[in-house]
Amino acid sequence: MSATAPRSSFNRNSLSPRRPGAIAVLTAIVLVVLLVCVAAAIDIGAIVLVRTQLQSASDSAALAAATQLGYGQVAVAAEATSYANHNKQLGGSSAEIDPSEVNIGVWDRTTQTFTTADHGNAVRVTTRGTNHGYFFAKMAGPQTFSSGATAIASAVPRDIVLVVDLSGSMNSDTEPAWSANAIEGQSGVPAGTGDALLSTLYTDLYGGIGGSDFDLADFVTSNGFELAAPEYAYAVLTMDEGPLSTHPNANYKINPGDGEATRKAKAFRWLREQIVGGQMSGANPPITQTAYWDHYLHYVLRPITHSVPPPDPPPAMPTEPQPPSPPNYGPCWVPDPDPDPDPDPDPDPDPDPDPDPDPDPDPDPDPDPDPFGGGGPLGAIPKGVDWYGVSLGSNQAHVPVSTTALQGAAIAGLSLGTTGGYYDPSCVSAVDAAYDTAYANYQAAWNHWHTVLIPQWQVALQHYYNVYLPAYIAEAKKKGSPPYSRGELPPNPPLNEYSKVDRIANVGFNSYYFNNPNSDLTNLPESVPAAHVNKIGYRTYTQFQADFGRNLKPGVMSGLTELCPLSAQSPYCPFHSEAVGDADTGYETFSFPPREQPIHAARRSLIRAIKIIKKWNDGVPSAVADHVAVVGFDGDYPSLGMTPSILMPLTGDYNSAMNACALLQPTGDKLATTAMEAGMIVSYAHMQANGRDFTDKLVIVLSDGVPNLVRSSAGTINAYVSGVPAPDFAQFYSSDPLSWPNSRYWFNGPLMQTRMMHADKYKVFAVGLGFGADSEFLNRIATLGGTSSYGSGLQAGGDPTQYENNLTQILKDIIYRPTVRLVE
Repeated sequence: MSATAPRSSFNRNSLSPRRPGAIAVLTAIVLVVLLVCVAAAIDIGAIVLVRTQLQSASDSAALAAATQLGYGQVAVAAEATSYANHNKQLGGSSAEIDPSEVNIGVWDRTTQTFTTADHGNAVRVTTRGTNHGYFFAKMAGPQTFSSGATAIASAVPRDIVLVVDLSGSMNSDTEPAWSANAIEGQSGVPAGTGDALLSTLYTDLYGGIGGSDFDLADFVTSNGFELAAPEYAYAVLTMDEGPLSTHPNANYKINPGDGEATRKAKAFRWLREQIVGGQMSGANPPITQTAYWDHYLHYVLRPITHSVPPPDPPPAMPTEPQPPSPPNYGPCWVPDPDPDPDPDPDPDPDPDPDPDPDPDPDPDPDPDPDPFGGGGPLGAIPKGVDWYGVSLGSNQAHVPVSTTALQGAAIAGLSLGTTGGYYDPSCVSAVDAAYDTAYANYQAAWNHWHTVLIPQWQVALQHYYNVYLPAYIAEAKKKGSPPYSRGELPPNPPLNEYSKVDRIANVGFNSYYFNNPNSDLTNLPESVPAAHVNKIGYRTYTQFQADFGRNLKPGVMSGLTELCPLSAQSPYCPFHSEAVGDADTGYETFSFPPREQPIHAARRSLIRAIKIIKKWNDGVPSAVADHVAVVGFDGDYPSLGMTPSILMPLTGDYNSAMNACALLQPTGDKLATTAMEAGMIVSYAHMQANGRDFTDKLVIVLSDGVPNLVRSSAGTINAYVSGVPAPDFAQFYSSDPLSWPNSRYWFNGPLMQTRMMHADKYKVFAVGLGFGADSEFLNRIATLGGTSSYGSGLQAGGDPTQYENNLTQILKDIIYRPTVRLVE
């Protein structure tokens, strides 16, 4: 029999009496929990939302405040508050910000730390929200909650290259031969500005000047000599009877026998020792440097070609008419055709002639002279006929003796006294007729000579000595004669490296006139600088120095090596000290060469800009601070030692950078020297090699004019421009024709470099200085360089006395607008 366990059973109804409403309770519990969770979630969400809103407010406030770092704590806090107020919190109220929680400080990129400081590269902002009510938590506890958020924004470190124009025009506001005239012609410039700028330069160079330059023409005329024109001053000074002909010093005295080389040596010595040495005692180098100062004298003295001929000789005495030659009857002789031979020669001559003839026969007391000198054709030449008359000074007629009777008698005698032939009477008559005609003409000519020509000659001779010669000599003296026809004066001027003569103005004679006046900056005529020829003094000597500039040497082709004292490289350069800065950045003293303009305004402005950068980066580790480089450009002639140069490589040593700026000087006014493209190429290469990978790259080009020299070939530039798409293509100029100044090919080189740098994320600025800058060209650089938002045509022009302040403000605005980013 099998056994089985009893099967249990479930009685559904048996449970209900024991657990009534269990599900409902569970549901209620779950609902309560859910409600608590929802309430908590809502309150927590509110807290998170508020914090998010506050963080957003802090972020925007910090970013905005960081853009005002250069303007100080008040400006930074105000900007932070303004942006925080634009961010609404839960319930519509603005984020709360306490100025005390807006802190300037230093963000160390390496250590990722923020340190509060008076100056710095970063801003920390904290915003808060208070008294926000809970939705549900207030039923069980606190009624409100508060929250806050902090953000740190830092300026991106920058590598800044200052590219400075050092072309010959960077001293064009202080060129005494013409700059004051050009400046006074500018609108809005106070009267006397040009002279005031020159006065500061004279003070730096000489300690100040007084009076006018020595005027050689005035000197000559004030000593009683007249001038046909001012250019004859040197010729009159050195002529035989000129001002130096009576000088007591033999070193200066001009003697009649002196050659032109000797006259020049004496005159130049007098000008050096008495005028330069006596009236320009503040000028250097010493006058013992003869060749240097002679170059200056050739620079200012007006050359001439002296071609005054000697006076005409006195009128020659009219030639006295001469009587005709005596008649020649030889052709009239007719010989006997058959002479009778001697029929009875004496065969027996007398053997005993009279041995004692009369030794003293009675001479014929009245011989019958043969007026023709003997018989026969060869001897038939009449004797001379005497003339009788008074002296040449008489007005009486001069009457000759007639020859007719003599001729007749002589012919008769010949006919009777000759044998073996005879003279043909008709022939003799013809000869006599011709002779009589010639003799009559002679008589008339002689009488005309004596009564007309000789008196006329005497009158002409008197006019020559009493009128013509004194007047001629007087006029010749006005042109420096005697000597006469002296050639080019002063003789043998030294030639420069272009086989021309360095001169203050274009006065012909193969002159190299240094672009005076600068046709790119002014339309003044050449007569303005030409008015300074023959003037020796501080003004023309300052122009001389400005024309040779920082690095050109007068007389280099003659072996001279002396730089002008204006150059900071000269041992005679007169440096002076000036304080630079403002109330915000403080003042520092720098040593400057003489104050040429506009370069001196640029020097001070750049120093002030670097001082702003220095203050901005105060306390910032050099590795993450802004770095600055200085590049100067003028010409681009490697063979002449003129190429753009890095005057200060990228550095955080701001003092060294400022000292480099203090020494900036323009080159001389020879050749084209605004090689802006070459300066940009050097800057670009330096930035690529030395710039830091985490920095913003800024290139700031400062120029007073327009480029006139490029390094890239025309083919390179044109090929690049042709491939530029719109709208950038419109910023380039046509390059046809390739001739200055009509072509803008020279402009396209810098524009090409600008666009290439901007493609590498560089910002390229162009700032004009002075009244010669081209604002349209500057705008094109700004457009291609990504900096047009900083303003159009950045130009510190107008009143030259405001150059420094205007340029400083432009640079300040650039520095005060860094790229900023949140770092925490």
